[in-house]
Amino acid sequence: MRKSMINNQKQEKMTFQNHFQKLKNALPEFRDKLLEELGISYRSFYRKLETNSFNLSEQKVIATIMDSDIQTLFPENSKISA
Repeated sequence: MRKSMINNQKQEKMTFQNHFQKLKNALPEFRDKLLEELGISYRSFYRKLETNSFNLSEQKVIATIMDSDIQTLFPENSKISA
């Protein structure tokens, strides 16, 4: 039971960066789609990914593409924008 509680806590704290890392098989296609939709370069994308500095409009695009919500993918930023 303790192990399932720990797993649930880890799942709740998954951010966009965590989800992105889990997409290794589809990574190039997915990344390229994000680059096109966001209108940013490869270098800018990875800089924003590393520093978690996507602005609100970029977060909305990412959440839409991932069929998720901003609060799940960017939990630390949702406190600021709420």
